[in-house]
Amino acid sequence: TAWDITKGIWESRDGQLIVKSGLQRFAHYSYLFDGWDTLPNDTSYLRGISEDGFERLEVSRDSGLYYPVVRWVRYLRIEPAQVADGKYAFTETYPDYVDSAQTHSATAYMDLARNGPYEDGRSEDGRLLWKFHSATWSQLGSFLVVTGAHEVDYDSAGVPTDYALDSNSEYVARIRAATPDSFQQWIPPDQTSTASEHWVTWRRTPSR
Repeated sequence: TAWDITKGIWESRDGQLIVKSGLQRFAHYSYLFDGWDTLPNDTSYLRGISEDGFERLEVSRDSGLYYPVVRWVRYLRIEPAQVADGKYAFTETYPDYVDSAQTHSATAYMDLARNGPYEDGRSEDGRLLWKFHSATWSQLGSFLVVTGAHEVDYDSAGVPTDYALDSNSEYVARIRAATPDSFQQWIPPDQTSTASEHWVTWRRTPSR
């Protein structure tokens, strides 16, 4: 699964959305963006414009199809709630990747400090798997963005290995349903041993 983020200078005129000086980045399972790609100027047809949304004529590929599909896509105005700073955790149980008769129990934590550092980590069956931290984080709409992260992985004996990621790299997590005490994050299938992508609920712990 992948998605893209596009930015540029835009205007709406005569039922058209015009984007100039466009730049685009792709996010993958790992959530790490590639570099920005330059896009040609783009014009899209609009209809049904209101204060709360509009429809845009788009060309895309539906899942399982090998040819373009032209359709009107409805966009609704949203104002995502901000994730509150604090320490969060979640637990989950899932089948073993090789032997489905066995299960594993995972515990994860995330520590967010407003205008400060970010840290998360995960343990499986009581064994620490990784820690991930950065000096800064932000929320961009419905994405949690961490820049210049540092990762420490632990092997089966608990020996750590450090990975200093590129200072310009960005870890991006899709989030939704933020409240003062919780929020949900989309987990892709290759981050854990679960069979498919899924949403997990981070709940705020009383430690902060």
